[in-house]
Amino acid sequence: MPVSVDEPLAPGVAANLIIKIGRAPGNDFVIENPTVSREHAALEIEDGQIVLRDIGSKSGTYVLVKGRPERTTYTVVDENTSIMVGNERLRIQDVIDAASRKSRKITYVRNPMTGEIEKR
Repeated sequence: MPVSVDEPLAPGVAANLIIKIGRAPGNDFVIENPTVSREHAALEIEDGQIVLRDIGSKSGTYVLVKGRPERTTYTVVDENTSIMVGNERLRIQDVIDAASRKSRKITYVRNPMTGEIEKR
């Protein structure tokens, strides 16, 4: 499934940013929940892998490991990984799908031969 970025990246933002998650309307994936920070987390591509990065949230970003939340500031994830931002539980693929529906300006796909994420 392709991944899209809603609009061109702002000056000074790393070119490997895929999806910003947070409460503010300018995020690629918006969650209207007071437990979610305005700019909470980001999904990025790094060395062909999806990386989840906390971008200064107050309540933390968590990856669910065997059903238990583990706080993280930076970790490699895949499409089936479940995460928590604030008290919202999300699956990475659902976030990717929602952001993909917004726009098709920049598309990322997983190479079936190498497993790496590539920009198209």
